[in-house]
Amino acid sequence: MPNFQRLEPYRPFFIALALVALAFSWRRIYRPAVECEPGEVCALLRVRRGYKIGFWAVALLLAFMLAYPYFTPYFY
Repeated sequence: MPNFQRLEPYRPFFIALALVALAFSWRRIYRPAVECEPGEVCALLRVRRGYKIGFWAVALLLAFMLAYPYFTPYFY
């Protein structure tokens, strides 16, 4: 079993990387539909809705993971 405590000094880097990735995906998902050519996947309303639902699910999971270390002392 690996010891993940060795990665603790790099936690701010991983947080920044996750937030940058989330920002880029938000920009890509919420761009105007005008930029999509007809027939592309991003032009389909059903696909765009699925991307948005997936994005917010990942954003909530990321928020939970970022807040988790602050709530763990209450469980032990």
